Amino acid sequence: IDGLPVSGRYVEELPSFYKRVATYQHGTTLQLVVNRRDEKRDVALTTRPLGELQGEDSEVADWGFTARSITRNMQNEYQLKDTSGVFVSGVRDGGPADNAGLRRGDVITHIDNALVATLAEMTGLYNQMAVNNQNKLLVSYRRGTAERFGVIEVIRTGEGR
Repeated sequence: IDGLPVSGRYVEELPSFYKRVATYQHGTTLQLVVNRRDEKRDVALTTRPLGELQGEDSEVADWGFTARSITRNMQNEYQLKDTSGVFVSGVRDGGPADNAGLRRGDVITHIDNALVATLAEMTGLYNQMAVNNQNKLLVSYRRGTAERFGVIEVIRTGEGR
């Protein structure tokens, strides 16, 4: 990288490669020389914030799942229709979202009929519903090409089940 030797031949070596790349500011263009078999190839790599690739994360504790904003990279990887909505990245077993039928990989599109295009919009609705002590909400989501919905019955953090 930029004339300094680094190896990424084995999977065990990748963390040090990633760490070296992470020391550069976002938007920096690095010059790499990739050696593969008997071939050398020059490659330019521009650093970007990780959130641009895998999306920003948020825990939705009272609803029992974790969510992620959808990036173009995720759209391609998961074969999603577009980048609109919120990706369900994890569901707590036996939690409100699990009981409502949500699964990892679902894309939330509406909450109580309000359009949810971004993680920030969902977070805003989540905070508003917590302030209002709303205990049930209708969530609409996509699973593959199917449009689904479920009712989340909220268990506030600190409350028993």
